[in-house]
Amino acid sequence: MEQLEINIERLREDLKNYFGTGMQYSPLLVMNLCEVETANPYQLIEIA
Repeated sequence: MEQLEINIERLREDLKNYFGTGMQYSPLLVMNLCEVETANPYQLIEIA
């Protein structure tokens, strides 16, 4: 079985950009942005 390598800090930045961009359409996404900023690596993968 092949092992997958994930760059957690890159994933965090990508998710912050994703939710940050969407905030202009839905201000409620700020909750998702806060969750991404404080999530541990396993939680980030679940969010993604």
